[in-house]
Amino acid sequence: MDDHLIIFVRNPIFSQLNKNRDRNNRLSSYLDLMAHTAGITADVVASKHLYYNEYIENDSVFSDQLYQKKLHVEETPKAQLAEAIKETFGQWAKKVVFMGMDSTELSKDDILLVFQQLDHNDVVILPEKMGGILVFGMTFYESVILDHFPWEKEDDLLDTIIALQKSNKTYCVLEAKNAN
Repeated sequence: MDDHLIIFVRNPIFSQLNKNRDRNNRLSSYLDLMAHTAGITADVVASKHLYYNEYIENDSVFSDQLYQKKLHVEETPKAQLAEAIKETFGQWAKKVVFMGMDSTELSKDDILLVFQQLDHNDVVILPEKMGGILVFGMTFYESVILDHFPWEKEDDLLDTIIALQKSNKTYCVLEAKNAN
């Protein structure tokens, strides 16, 4: 398949010091995010890859028939992203879209729009409203584009766009539709 969707799953981290109530709230939130992400991605026509940071969840939310589940080999988020993208382009992908499993404001239409815009652009960026990036799609792999990842600060998006311009890559910045 030419289109690939990479989803990064950050397993919940629970400390012995956390109160049970806080732990239950975090677990409930994590499960809600899993259900939301599975709901908006299950019908996307693409090869779907889940990358877990600590261990692979044995759950029924992400069907083994629809999603390839993998564990990150690399330690840092930037190295994890580079590893996943290189591996995916190594599978003859023409379009790679990646996202985290940490936003309920993301919709299936947003993901489909990013894939659609990759027909006309080298890179498509769907930024978060409060800084950072929700979804990032590309038709090539070039490590300099990831220099400002994980795109947590406001200037990181601008710096990424400047890097794209210096590399003579076409890009599109979208606005998220409200998933709610």
